[in-house]
Amino acid sequence: MQYLSRYKLMILLAIILAAINQSFSLFNPIISGKILDNFVNHPYTDKAGHARTMAVYLREALNPILLIMGFAMVSRIAKNFQDYTVNVVIQKYGAQLIYRRAQACTATTLPGFRRPEQRANIVCLAKSPRRLRKVHYVLF
Repeated sequence: MQYLSRYKLMILLAIILAAINQSFSLFNPIISGKILDNFVNHPYTDKAGHARTMAVYLREALNPILLIMGFAMVSRIAKNFQDYTVNVVIQKYGAQLIYRRAQACTATTLPGFRRPEQRANIVCLAKSPRRLRKVHYVLF
């Protein structure tokens, strides 16, 4: 978890984008229900009982349909940005993790390896090359 602390803002952004995606996705059934109630069940009359012409019917029905399309577009855009930010965090975290593990498991941590600048015959020994542990130096 300590590695992810660098990416707090990006993770927070991904959570906010997920909330936007879900909220705009939940508006679509509400608007669809209003379209069904107002225009499918009563195509020739409005709520007050007045007759509708075809032009009025199309104009009043087209606005909620365009609203549904707009909400769906906002939802999809938020979802794509959320996926992008999550992928960036995963890639950066993975690269950082691989780099740190590679540093801990280099040839300098293998038993018997001697650096040219070591004059006192000090060898670097790692207890476990798979885990990030302290490196111990042994005189021999």
